[in-house]
Amino acid sequence: MPFPDSRSADVRLVGDATPLTEAEIRDLLPWVRVLSNAARERLQAELSLIQLAALKRQEQLTARQLQSFSAFDVSTANANRWMIRFTAAVALMTLVMMVIGLYPLLHEHSNSVAPQSGEATLQATAPQSPTTQKVEEVRVPITSLTGATKAYRGFTYSFDGKVWKRGQPAKRYNPQTKRMEPWSDDRYDPLNLFSKEDKAARHLSEVQIRQVASQFGVSYEEALEDAKAQGYQVPAVH
Repeated sequence: MPFPDSRSADVRLVGDATPLTEAEIRDLLPWVRVLSNAARERLQAELSLIQLAALKRQEQLTARQLQSFSAFDVSTANANRWMIRFTAAVALMTLVMMVIGLYPLLHEHSNSVAPQSGEATLQATAPQSPTTQKVEEVRVPITSLTGATKAYRGFTYSFDGKVWKRGQPAKRYNPQTKRMEPWSDDRYDPLNLFSKEDKAARHLSEVQIRQVASQFGVSYEEALEDAKAQGYQVPAVH
């Protein structure tokens, strides 16, 4: 049956690792814009698996059609109709995946241009020569609009206008391990601008890490561990 609200949709995607049925996917689509990051990641992973299965079936039908190409009969006509249906389904899945993939970026961008109560400065140095260094500075918002949600260190956080409050566990489906794993958004790159190599070249200061720790109510050591897991260089622990 259709999901009555976005919370029910989130619970199905985040708390239940059972593969989604086609009916459930159709019922989840109206809630895409209000799902949590972990739920959108799970839905996108499920759509990817369905798309791969559809492509595999299409390849099988194409191979069958080539084998019987010499005899154009009723079965060939039926195969053509199924190919058209599969192609339409793949196109629809691709469109939905594009919408799901672009929504977090648009959401983060809208938050970045909204009035902010504070901002953190991310500075990093990348050596150009033995005697010169290039310093890059990126302004990163640390607060958001009331009602905004984030995932941090395996939990969801919602912003009530003053502080971030921890909520339910946040997990993301990992296609490699086929398991739901704890998820944490990168608080130092909310727009996903940095590549893995960019992050490895950036050194976070203790002030920046403590600011994020204070923001989410965790210890400095926990924030340091998360920053390191995101791929940044962090201060040495004394």
